[in-house]
Amino acid sequence: MNTPRLLRQDLDIYFDITDGYSIKELRDKLDYLESQGATHVEITKEDYYGDTTIAQRAYCERLETADEVDARVTAASAREAQRRDYELRLLEDLKKKYESQ
Repeated sequence: MNTPRLLRQDLDIYFDITDGYSIKELRDKLDYLESQGATHVEITKEDYYGDTTIAQRAYCERLETADEVDARVTAASAREAQRRDYELRLLEDLKKKYESQ
C-alpha cells in the first residue's frame, strides 16, 4: 500500500499532428509538448454520429511523490477507521434489536 503508484495527468494543451508535417515540424511539435510537461501523446479515432474524427491528447505519467503516497495512505486509513466504526455501531444496534426479542 505504501508503494508509489503511477499517475496519469491529462494536460490541457492544444496540438494538431493530423495534417501533413515534415519530420522537423513534427519533432518541433513534440519538443513543445515535452517542454510543457507531456511524457506521452495519445492519438485515437473517435466516431460521433457517423462522423469520424481524430482525438489527440497529451498527458504526463509519473510516480507519486512520497508526500502523495503518505496522503493516500492516511486517507485510506481514515476511511477504514470510519467504516469500522460504522460497522461496529451497526452491529451494536442489531444486537440490541434482536436480543430484546
